[in-house]
Amino acid sequence: GADAAAKAATLTAGVRILSRQIRQPGMLDQAEAWVDELEKLPASFVRERIEAHGVLNGYYRADDIDAGIIRHSTRLIELNAALPADQRTPQLSNTIVAAYSNLAEAWAGQEQTAKALDLLRRAPAELKGVDGVAELLAPTIERYELVGKPAAAIEAPAWLNAPKGTAKLEMAGGVTWLQFTAHWCGPCREAYPAAVRLQKQFGARGFRVVMATQLYGYFENRRSLAPADELAAIREYFPRHGIIWPVAVADASPTVIESGRPVRKPNVNDANYKVAGIPQIHIIDRKGVVRLIMIGFDEANEPRLSAMIARLLGE
Repeated sequence: GADAAAKAATLTAGVRILSRQIRQPGMLDQAEAWVDELEKLPASFVRERIEAHGVLNGYYRADDIDAGIIRHSTRLIELNAALPADQRTPQLSNTIVAAYSNLAEAWAGQEQTAKALDLLRRAPAELKGVDGVAELLAPTIERYELVGKPAAAIEAPAWLNAPKGTAKLEMAGGVTWLQFTAHWCGPCREAYPAAVRLQKQFGARGFRVVMATQLYGYFENRRSLAPADELAAIREYFPRHGIIWPVAVADASPTVIESGRPVRKPNVNDANYKVAGIPQIHIIDRKGVVRLIMIGFDEANEPRLSAMIARLLGE
């Protein structure tokens, strides 16, 4: 029975509070229901809608749930056009820029790379007046422009599950699932069962899985590890998750100072594949051409990846 303004504020706060809780059954359904209630209020409550959709968009992005990302990112981009200039804060602008990036990543992971690139390239014009949009989205554009181009060889000073003396692995020759990963990365582990199942399903037909990682100087609760000790730890770690295929292990990345801030300098593989977050999965065809880039992993992706791999093996 509250007035519309109070109801909008309360619903927005409720969505924010729920997003910070440990997930319980029905929690996301409740948050989604409150966002739906917000949408029933007068059209003037744009800021509150953007805040609420932005909270859930970030939640789904963190959990790699494409359906939620697509729903909320699409609505955020629609709402941007209705946001009055005097209500545009840096926080709201960042929320909308993230929607462009998140939606592009979700589409690209579903073999809609051209659509994703078109969205990213339109963003600076559609977000006219928001500073730095082109610069923020440029790395994402560069990443998806790799689709359709030859995949760089994976190089590393150390390899697991590879012939002795291996230093470089070319991507041409088979259909490849190339995943950038790390032993500390929980979302990366969520992709491993699918990789294992697909390897069992298609391995005899020329499909392979390759992982790329690096040393970090620690493993679980063991800190300041020597490289040899961390390498020994991950040599046991990957097989526990069914990863018995080649794993490239780069040296720990040095930290350099850029614009007064410490920045991790990427290794050659991360640089070649424009890796910004993991898991980052590339599907590469027999000719060594990148055909798909997926950021994060949603269980709903597996049937699509299975169909794509079968199609590529038939080319």
